[in-house]
Amino acid sequence: LESIGGRLHKARTDVATAKAVREQAHMHGGGRALEAIRRAKVKGVHGQVANLVDFETQYATALETAAGGRLNYVVVDDEHVASRCIALIKRERAGRLSFAPLSKIRSPRAPGATPRGKGIVGYAVNLVSSKKKYGTIMQVTFGDTLVVETLEDAKALIGRYRMVTLEGDLVERNAIMSGGSRRQGGGLLAAASRAAQLIKERERVVVDLEKHREAARGGVTKAEAELATIAAEVETKRNAFAEGQSNAASLARELSELEASLAPQAT
Repeated sequence: LESIGGRLHKARTDVATAKAVREQAHMHGGGRALEAIRRAKVKGVHGQVANLVDFETQYATALETAAGGRLNYVVVDDEHVASRCIALIKRERAGRLSFAPLSKIRSPRAPGATPRGKGIVGYAVNLVSSKKKYGTIMQVTFGDTLVVETLEDAKALIGRYRMVTLEGDLVERNAIMSGGSRRQGGGLLAAASRAAQLIKERERVVVDLEKHREAARGGVTKAEAELATIAAEVETKRNAFAEGQSNAASLARELSELEASLAPQAT
C-alpha cells in the first residue's frame, strides 16, 4: 500500500505539472494583457482560440501554421465585453490583444469539396473540434486552408488553394511559399497538445493506481477479516480445551474419591 501510495502521489504531481505547462502554453500568446484580464475576472471572456480547440497531435504544427496569429484571438460574448477588456489592458499598460465577439463574428464562405489526390489530408477546419458555439470562430481561424502531407503533394495544387504541410510549410493561394526549420519543440499548439496528451496519460495512471490501491485495501480488509475469524476459532477451541481439562480434573477427583470409598476398611 505504501508503494502504491508513493506512485499515486507522483502521478498526481505529474498531472498538476502538465496542466501548468498547458496553461503556460495557452498564456504565451496573451502575456501580461491576458493575465490582466484573468486577474480582473472580466465576465463574458471565454479564452483564447488556442484554448478552445481540440485536435489530434499529429496535426498541431500544420494547424498552428494555418491559423497563425488568429490562435491568440480572445473569444468574448460581445463587443461590449471586448471594449471593457481593451480599456482594462490600456489602463494597465499591459499590451495589446485581439478580441472575437461571438455576437458579431460571421462565418466566411465555406470551403468547397475536399480535392482528391496523393497526400491530401483535408481542410484544416475539418481537422479540429470545439463546442458548437465556437464553430464560426473556428471557421474564421482556419478558413479554407488545405492540409497536405508534403510540399511535393502541394505542387500540383499551387494557385488553387492555400495549403499547409504537416511540417508547417505554407503555400499561399498566390503561390508565395514559406518554410524552413522551426524552433525545437514546436509552437503554441504543439506545446499545448503535448501537455494535454501527457495529462491524459498521467490521469490514466492515477485512475489505475487508485484501482490497485482500492484492490489492495480490499485484500488487506479480507485478510484481516479471515485472520479475525481464525483467531476467534482458536479462542473457541482454547476455551473448549480449557473446559475439557477442567472436566478431566473434576472426573479424576471424583474417581479418586470413589476408589477411596470402595477400598477395604482396616480392622
